[in-house]
Amino acid sequence: MIHKSLMKDKIRKKIIAHRSTITYEEKYYAAVNIVKKIVEDKRLESAKNFSIFFSYKSELNTYKLIQYFWKNNKKVYLPVLHPFTENHLIFLEYTIFTTLIKNKYNVYEPQLNVRKIIPLEKLDVIFIPLVAFNSQGYRIGMGGGFYDRILYWKYKKNMKMLPIGLAYDFQLIEKSDFPIEDWDIPLPEIITPSHHWIFNKIHK
Repeated sequence: MIHKSLMKDKIRKKIIAHRSTITYEEKYYAAVNIVKKIVEDKRLESAKNFSIFFSYKSELNTYKLIQYFWKNNKKVYLPVLHPFTENHLIFLEYTIFTTLIKNKYNVYEPQLNVRKIIPLEKLDVIFIPLVAFNSQGYRIGMGGGFYDRILYWKYKKNMKMLPIGLAYDFQLIEKSDFPIEDWDIPLPEIITPSHHWIFNKIHK
């Protein structure tokens, strides 16, 4: 039997290869539709502090969503690699005036400024990147465990913050082919260009 970590690696390679073939037009309309799905969600109107990942390579483009929040007087925070603790994240405010630098993974993040850090418990919504997901909300990330730790602390400390995954529709993997390990924590919601998944309920 194939080890679950190897199964995850196989899925990662397959999905990332697929993502790399998406056209500019497909990326554009996917980003627009993601914003529409979020605008339609009235629960998020009162939220003020949003963490959003800055898209890397073929990931779903989040910049239109960032612009939407800026225009609606919401605060946007980007994940930053913790300077002292390996495989952990902190979150810094991101505005049009923020200086971005590339981290060791070549992902853009705000230049470290301790005055711009927001404690995890102060975030209202955290949008989480993923490589693949199943119909129960389980996700496969890039393997670093960054967001798995955040989900762990969210539930351990009963934080109000709402985690929402963002993905393309084709990143959904059939349940029977999806490896789940004991430490995996499912997302309560995932938004794709055509669906807002609220597990175990789907809003079309």
